[in-house]
Amino acid sequence: MKKGLGTILLLLLTVSCGKTSSVGVSSEQPGSQGNPGDTTGGSTICYPGKNHDNSACAPLRKILARDLGYMDPYTDPKFPPGQNQNQYRMPIQAIDLPKANLNLPIQTNFLLGEFLSLAKGDFGILSKFLVDVVQKLRDFGGAAIRINSGFRPPAYNSGLDGAATWSRHMYGDAVDIASTSLSLDKLVELCRTAEAKFISKYTAHVHCDWRNQPLQTEFFGNGTKDFFDISDEEMLKGWYSNSQIHVAGVVKVGGVVTLSSNVDYQDDDDEIYKRWVIKAPNGKILDRESQTVTLRLQKGLYQIYHDIGGNIQLNMSLDVN
Repeated sequence: MKKGLGTILLLLLTVSCGKTSSVGVSSEQPGSQGNPGDTTGGSTICYPGKNHDNSACAPLRKILARDLGYMDPYTDPKFPPGQNQNQYRMPIQAIDLPKANLNLPIQTNFLLGEFLSLAKGDFGILSKFLVDVVQKLRDFGGAAIRINSGFRPPAYNSGLDGAATWSRHMYGDAVDIASTSLSLDKLVELCRTAEAKFISKYTAHVHCDWRNQPLQTEFFGNGTKDFFDISDEEMLKGWYSNSQIHVAGVVKVGGVVTLSSNVDYQDDDDEIYKRWVIKAPNGKILDRESQTVTLRLQKGLYQIYHDIGGNIQLNMSLDVN
């Protein structure tokens, strides 16, 4: 489509992520096993634990999801088109965090409190699949992985700048990860190997989620519709439709312009990763990882390639007379 100074071709679109501080516990030095939490008078959900005997249990309680900020995907007119409504249904139960032991090891290298935090709210949702797959990321990477953000209640999520209304962090199958030993590109590779449905790279962490996995029945029940997976094309089309490159400045020989970009929204207060590859009229290539790029223009045609978060690729031509 035409944008006055050039042509912007939108090839692919995606983003979803959240950055929050992890709780003050460390899975690399988990300490004692401790009690699995007060489970009297209610049901529980159990995770593998350090011994992989499914004995790491946390207490559940009934919740009124609508009162906690969840929306009904079957009736909400703003639910994004092309998405699987059944994967966004409202939960019926959650982990009772005040009664849970957040120092409980729920996998070989991870504690319950690394995924859930009382500072965000008094309830939590955590997929068993997510716990196991994050441990696999740790095993495959051979180094410690830090969880910057796991579950986020709707009230907490809505308080983040630009937060996605239907963030997967609210459904217990998304994590934002970082590592002092593994590069962001390596973390992207690990999530891709683990078949994450959606991956987005930020400047300080990587968001990975498995939104294509059936929701945990302990939290969401059996649902009202059959489970189905949507194509990547439909997923991206449904969420993002208006990302573009912006040109600010005087477009003439010798003029100076600044290139920037936007996405429909991003679910994070961290800067999303951006890379610019620009071929100048004289054949020189500028390859830079930065939020914006400033150019002093020469006569001729500029070919501009822009990557956002490893998911959005924009192309633009800029003709300077």
